[in-house]
Amino acid sequence: MEDVNLDDDDTIATLRRAHAEACEASRRATSPLGLDDTVHGNRRGPLPLRWVYLHVLRELAQHGGHADILREQLLSE
Repeated sequence: MEDVNLDDDDTIATLRRAHAEACEASRRATSPLGLDDTVHGNRRGPLPLRWVYLHVLRELAQHGGHADILREQLLSE
């Protein structure tokens, strides 16, 4: 899965597997780095890994909040 659109052959199992593979790839890529090491490839320019991790946490929290709102809406119907 390369985007948010599901294919007919996508299942919970395949999505979980893709997520696990992406997490493992991220761990391999960052394992030799320290929090203050600079990473490249962001449109903002080079950033410390610490900033990247904090940004990911903020995004996860925000999207988790969105999921809570959707869940509440579904349960109230």
